[in-house]
Amino acid sequence: MMINAEKSILQCKNIKALENHIPLYHYYTDCLLLFYVEEKNFENLFDIDIDEQMMNVGIELTTVIHPDDIELFCIFNSENISPKNFQLHFRILKQNGQIIILLGEFDRVLNHDLKHADIFTAKLIDVRDLSKNTDEQNVTKINFQAMMEHTDDFIFFKDAHHVLTASSDSMARITGHNKGYEIVGKIDYELFPKEHAEVYYKLEKEIYKGKLSQIEEVQPFKDENGEEGWIDNRKYPIKDSSGKIIGLFGIARVITQNVKNQKKMQEQKEELEKAQHIAHLGSWTYDVLSDKLIWSDEVYNIFEIDKNITELSYGFFLKTLYPDDKKIVDEAYLLSIKNKTPYNIVHRLLFDNKRVKYVHERAEHKFSENGDTIYTFGTVQDITNLKEYENKLKEKDEMIIAQSRLAAMGEMIGMIAHQWRQPLAVISMDVNNLLLDIELKTMSEAEVKKHAYGILDQSQYLSHTIDDFRNFFKSEKQKEEKSISTVVNDAFNIILKSLESHEIVCKLTSATDEKIMIFPRELAQVFISILNNAKDALVEYREKDREIYITIEDVKGEIVTKICNNGGEVETENLNKIFEPYFSTKYEKNGTGIGLYMSKMIIEQHMNGRLSAENIDGGVCFSIALAKQ
Repeated sequence: MMINAEKSILQCKNIKALENHIPLYHYYTDCLLLFYVEEKNFENLFDIDIDEQMMNVGIELTTVIHPDDIELFCIFNSENISPKNFQLHFRILKQNGQIIILLGEFDRVLNHDLKHADIFTAKLIDVRDLSKNTDEQNVTKINFQAMMEHTDDFIFFKDAHHVLTASSDSMARITGHNKGYEIVGKIDYELFPKEHAEVYYKLEKEIYKGKLSQIEEVQPFKDENGEEGWIDNRKYPIKDSSGKIIGLFGIARVITQNVKNQKKMQEQKEELEKAQHIAHLGSWTYDVLSDKLIWSDEVYNIFEIDKNITELSYGFFLKTLYPDDKKIVDEAYLLSIKNKTPYNIVHRLLFDNKRVKYVHERAEHKFSENGDTIYTFGTVQDITNLKEYENKLKEKDEMIIAQSRLAAMGEMIGMIAHQWRQPLAVISMDVNNLLLDIELKTMSEAEVKKHAYGILDQSQYLSHTIDDFRNFFKSEKQKEEKSISTVVNDAFNIILKSLESHEIVCKLTSATDEKIMIFPRELAQVFISILNNAKDALVEYREKDREIYITIEDVKGEIVTKICNNGGEVETENLNKIFEPYFSTKYEKNGTGIGLYMSKMIIEQHMNGRLSAENIDGGVCFSIALAKQ
């Protein structure tokens, strides 16, 4: 049951000791706490004019006490009587917002009959007033002594002759003593290694010359365990009333770990710079607001700029670029800011001797809450050697492609020969028959027409064959939607006669006719290359029962075509090499070693598929996997 504070305060008016006191009240669990403060005492501290209502109703303690100190007043209850007299330090909030610290002296009022209430009289004192009555000289001495005993810094005083007049205990300990007074009257040469004392002495001489108001220096020292370290030593002159220097005051702080950290950071920086130099990779930051570029040493090396004389800016950076690349780089940078995406571009640098470098830049942007660009940080790498290597590879690939085309043309001529052999034989036979009929004078109109139509049919067949081969060699720029089985049949039309002439049986099983986006003529070239390899293997290793079997299946979102033969296995160590340029298992017979290399390039680079080979029982199986999407 909550006790009514106002009713309890009115009842307390009967207690004579509480006259002219203003009540502060606070509820704690099921108990009411009442604190009575003498009216003038309260007014002076809180700057509040007390009226009759405040005297009768009271003031809620939480409205004048610092929020973090309320819990100090929540330690009393009727069942657990606290001591009669006690003190508390707490903070109050004045009406002007000022916070001050008070010392409260509380006395419990015992002669009352209020149930579930504790009553206290309180005397409140501003702690600043307490120090006004103390012996300032004595307090200063005590404070100084406490500092000299407990500080971890090395504090010391010297007279004008470099003799110690006072020392902290911490400084005494590093000299092999326990207390500061034990080393008073000594000089540094008695306390420290000679090489250290020499450093200290030279520094102090500058103070005594009167030209410096202070000196700071990082100096060596040995700690109480004999371990070498570093201190930040600061010294200040002490002057008498006339301005004459009569001594000095010093304070030194151990910074061994800081020095170690700085050395480690310097070592890491040097290692980073060395790594950047090896990788030809530099880092940079661009401050958009000030238009300032900050480069690592390696960036200066890459751009071949003297870092001591150049003021870097975005405009300066653009001037270093190859003229044709300036607009491209600028647009890429601005677009990355607009879209808030990483900046990633390869461009060229142009030097005075018309030398060109290729660099790869990557960067990210830092934006403000408003979306404005604050700065950009990134890397730049010299990839000139890589570009030159890529160009060489490109030239090599172009040469291989040219050789591949020549080889393919040679193979095609052979295939055309197979395709044309039978039609030419029929034409020759018809012509001979015509000549014979003319010689025997047995020629009739019907016979002439018969032989003429035969020659016409075979000529049309030859013409279609030429069209098939001409279409095969046309370049493709766009993908077409076609089924794999259609492309296989197109390849068969070109190579079938060649296979039949070697008594090779081909079997095609297609489980899907789904159309996908491909380069059909390039894929047909792959099929023909694999079929030609199969034909050569079958002719070489089998006298009869020569077979090629092709399957087309839909496997987990891919169209997988397998072209298998029974022309013998490839040696295991060569199985992974057959797709390398100029590698051939046909040795000097008829292999160029570029057909399968080109096939793999077409499937994996042009069509984003996979081409692989594996040995099967008595032969080899090539697998081509192309995604449906």
